[in-house]
Amino acid sequence: MSKGFAKLVKQSPPKIIKKLKRSVIEEFGRLEEPRTKREPKHLLIDLVAIVILATLSGADNMVAVET
Repeated sequence: MSKGFAKLVKQSPPKIIKKLKRSVIEEFGRLEEPRTKREPKHLLIDLVAIVILATLSGADNMVAVET
């Protein structure tokens, strides 16, 4: 019989992940925010990251990105 989940061991991300995250934020952080008249609920960098990751995962339209 199961006794529950194993304890979570928190590990720090590898250096390459930290470096990649930093470079992505630096590059896309320079984008000009076109949504200034409306009050955006999400940061532009977050939306860009979601679209990039969805595209790498095979999304080929906005419905697929949302999914």
